[in-house]
Amino acid sequence: MKKLFTCFLLIFALLISACASGENQGTEENSDLPELGFPAPAEADFTSNNEAAAPEPESGYEDTYIAGSGGDIVYSEPPASPAETPAVARESERETALTADMAAARSVTDDESPSGGGVLSTVSPILAAETDVMFSGDMPSAEFFGDISGEYSIAAQSQSVSIQVQAGLMTAGEWNDNNNWDFWVNLMGQNHEFRGFTTHWQLHPTRRYIVKVTDENGNPIRGAEVSITGFKAITNHEGIAYVFRALNPLLEFNSPTTFTVTANGETQTAHAAAENVFIFKGAKSPAELKLDLMFVIDTTGSMGDELHYLQAEIDYVINSVSSNNANLPIRLSVNFYRDIGDEYVVRPFTFSTDIAAQVRNLNAQNAAGGGDRPEAVDAALQNAIHEHTWLDDSVKLMFIVLDAPPHHNQTTVPAMSRLALEAAEKGIRIIPLLASDGCTETEFLMRTLAMTTGGTYTFVTGHSGISTGRHVEPTIGDYDVEKLNELLIKIINRYLQ
Repeated sequence: MKKLFTCFLLIFALLISACASGENQGTEENSDLPELGFPAPAEADFTSNNEAAAPEPESGYEDTYIAGSGGDIVYSEPPASPAETPAVARESERETALTADMAAARSVTDDESPSGGGVLSTVSPILAAETDVMFSGDMPSAEFFGDISGEYSIAAQSQSVSIQVQAGLMTAGEWNDNNNWDFWVNLMGQNHEFRGFTTHWQLHPTRRYIVKVTDENGNPIRGAEVSITGFKAITNHEGIAYVFRALNPLLEFNSPTTFTVTANGETQTAHAAAENVFIFKGAKSPAELKLDLMFVIDTTGSMGDELHYLQAEIDYVINSVSSNNANLPIRLSVNFYRDIGDEYVVRPFTFSTDIAAQVRNLNAQNAAGGGDRPEAVDAALQNAIHEHTWLDDSVKLMFIVLDAPPHHNQTTVPAMSRLALEAAEKGIRIIPLLASDGCTETEFLMRTLAMTTGGTYTFVTGHSGISTGRHVEPTIGDYDVEKLNELLIKIINRYLQ
């Protein structure tokens, strides 16, 4: 009996040992840990028991929705199976992790280099393991980017990593409709989609006059006021004002058209022609050049794939303009907006000469919220134009960075034409920068704002391969692909001539 009991114990021990060995072997075979040593992500569960289903996005537009008391992440469309489309699945996994970690504060040090290469963002281990996705695509040549292309660093930090984004990676183009007026007029006459937007938004920027104001020697006079019934503009560095007679169709086309031009306290009037020159003897531009520089940035969830790159580029631009114009008085304002129902609609920072503090405000922002395609663009413009003190005799430049149009309703439709008129009257040059995932409707609105305020239209291109969103080819003529930071610096310097 004792021998039998001993045999039973031996058999039982062998069985226990075999089971343990099988479990260990299975664990070893099935483990797929990332190279950085973090636990492999569990099977994604994109829904929560205590939340409603996320709203269906408009066609061709993805966004992230934060719902539920636990802060669960819900995607409008679940990621594809890795077995079917691994690239799409990997990208969805990366965006899920990025969105979750973007809730943490962005880490920025006070002693960052003025070159703009010190923006640090905290992202997930998945993003670290898949960093190649962020820099994939049809990259321009090494000569295009110079010695800073693709520079980034990864440092493990328990469950997260830090990626240092360098300026000079993003690419962009520029198109100025006032300099290509025949192209714009033909577009309005022949392109059904663009012509439809004029009715949809009640914006008809087609009846334009050019007014040039000079002294007796032909030198341009900056800051002269040019007005006509329903429209007022301020001359730029070339002494030119663009005047739009019927931006709003409610204005009558056939009413008398007479310009009133005021420079240095003197006023002249004349019947309007397509191009007009007013000469003021003894008049001069303001003696001191000043710059009021503002950035208005969409920080909704759809901007998440590019926001940290844009922050690095804008950081570089601000510091470069400031350091290269040591004797130029510069005031900087950075402003951010999302949509109704988000954490904030507009988050403004008023004009300040403390450039470093404003750069820290810029780099502290993250992307979240949104949920539908349109955002609170009109609220952001209203705040930017009217809730900040712009100096009367300054060069006023407002860059608005976005990827979506405003909501279309009975409030925003008249607001867009009104805001364009009010910005032009103050001499604020609106310079849109359309990010990836933009659309033709947003392009139309932003080009309208640019041309009616004497600004210029810019747009991010896909040549760098950075963003995950689609890049809608703009409806324009030939353009040059440039580094985004260099393009913005060139535009700012142009208005400071």
